[in-house]
Amino acid sequence: MKSKEFGPKIEEEETKEKEPELRLKIFFSTHKNERDFGALKKEVEGCDVYIPELSNYGPEFLKALRDISFGKLTPGGFILQYEAEHLYKQISDYIRGLFKTIYNSKKPIYLIDIPEEHELVFKSKEAERFNDCAYDYFLRGDFAAALANQRIFIKAYGKTQSEREKYIFDNIKKLKPEIIKDYPYLKNQEEIKILVSIGIGHTGLYHRLKGEKIPAQRQFSFLPFISSIATELIRGEQFFPGKDIDNRKLAQSLIEMPVELALHENKNINDSFEIMKIGRYLASKFNEKDVEKFSKMLGEKYSEIMNTSVFALPGEPKWQQTLEPFLEKFGVKFPETREEVKEIIRKVEKRGK
Repeated sequence: MKSKEFGPKIEEEETKEKEPELRLKIFFSTHKNERDFGALKKEVEGCDVYIPELSNYGPEFLKALRDISFGKLTPGGFILQYEAEHLYKQISDYIRGLFKTIYNSKKPIYLIDIPEEHELVFKSKEAERFNDCAYDYFLRGDFAAALANQRIFIKAYGKTQSEREKYIFDNIKKLKPEIIKDYPYLKNQEEIKILVSIGIGHTGLYHRLKGEKIPAQRQFSFLPFISSIATELIRGEQFFPGKDIDNRKLAQSLIEMPVELALHENKNINDSFEIMKIGRYLASKFNEKDVEKFSKMLGEKYSEIMNTSVFALPGEPKWQQTLEPFLEKFGVKFPETREEVKEIIRKVEKRGK
């Protein structure tokens, strides 16, 4: 996708010594695995300062990002050291992709998301527990409990994400003096291009900037803009808090979870953009009653399903093989060829959801 220009200059009062103007671009994308970073890499090349979405971090992680960006540290070197020091933690695919994107780019890196130990970190985790419970109840066949927990998750998570976006917004407004202090050479430029990459569920950040009359360019890593059903419900809660959640879509968001796990194993699918579109397409074929029946069928085989998941060999398909016979009872099939993947994506993009 061709890179768009950065946003208009952010007008500021005249100062005795003229300083560079800021140009801000918000780049919306998915970021679940390394394959999702192709378009972002081009955007990073065209900016002066890069700000990735990264919450629950500490100062040492920011230092590592900056060292990787300026070539003082290799991604592999940091990962080996980190995983040796944190025996029970692994670097996620998202972080691996981020490291590869910024390595030796020579771009100043800033983090403006909620840091570790912030109360919103704990609020988000508390909300996510309801999502975990919903998923577990769904697999066990208790559809009513799954639906109730998913509803609580959507409402609670939507609230925390609105608060998080407000935190990010407040930090954007404080950036300029910090950047000039840390990187004095940027002071001699006419403008500083700042790139903020963030998940497609956070379009509220752009609307907040627009509402406060802070100029910014927005760009999506793919168009038409299509989100998962769960993300759509969370965004709906952010924009219209307290509004009733559609039961059909809430039920579909439950079936979307295991379907996306299976799609991650599908070799014909290229990245998370495609997984999200196909997951939405397959889940949208179910009405609420069918989702309930599907949950009951899974519950009857729960022990067998979980044993398959736990004891599968590395790289062996688990969820796709497990779900296929259940989906087929409802006339739903996973795409088996690259052409079938493309055809589903064409259908999703044509109807825009």
